[in-house]
Amino acid sequence: MHAVNRTEPSRITRIRNRYLFGDRKWMHENGSWELHPDDYIAVISALQQEFNSICAYCERKCDRRSNQVDHFRPRERASSRSLDWCNLVYSCKECNTQKANNWPTFGLVNPNCMPNRIPAQDFFAYSIDTGRIRVADWLLKDHRHYKERSMARDTIKYLNLNSEKKFAVDKYSPINLPRLRVDALHEFDRKLMGSNNREELWDCLLMRKEPFSSFIIAHYMTPNR
Repeated sequence: MHAVNRTEPSRITRIRNRYLFGDRKWMHENGSWELHPDDYIAVISALQQEFNSICAYCERKCDRRSNQVDHFRPRERASSRSLDWCNLVYSCKECNTQKANNWPTFGLVNPNCMPNRIPAQDFFAYSIDTGRIRVADWLLKDHRHYKERSMARDTIKYLNLNSEKKFAVDKYSPINLPRLRVDALHEFDRKLMGSNNREELWDCLLMRKEPFSSFIIAHYMTPNR
């Protein structure tokens, strides 16, 4: 995971205001209240652009066939934030389904850049050889950070970020996230070796436009790798 800078587009502000103060009413479908289809398309399109088509949680690339709008704080637990732009995040179907309405005692790691808050990527570390994600060492060493440590552990747990058979919407296509991370690293290495414009590749990586960029960056930042 990594923190994303968020700016609410004016179109989304207008949509939210119509629901809060105007004539737009929530649609009741399948036992839950939903945005109108055209509003949902506008919201998810804006999120896709803001998150560079990368799932906020697992960092897989996801398109219209696999993307969804997730409420970081579940609607059932924070209904007043249902249309809060920073509570809406770009997610793949698998992570959104896996997360569901889970909200542990200290919450989950927030994928948004928050003032005076620890950025999401600093909560985690990786095993470069296996692609597995874990709680950052600095959180484990300092007992004062028990809250942040719990948030990191629960995020890995509830989003199943280390599963080699991550829950998938298509049960016949299990998702091996650790392997996908390692494969993404090898693919980036190949592109880097064959590129005449390495600076552009690095810029894309640092701007989080590459899948699993947090893992790839961690690899290049590891001393004596």
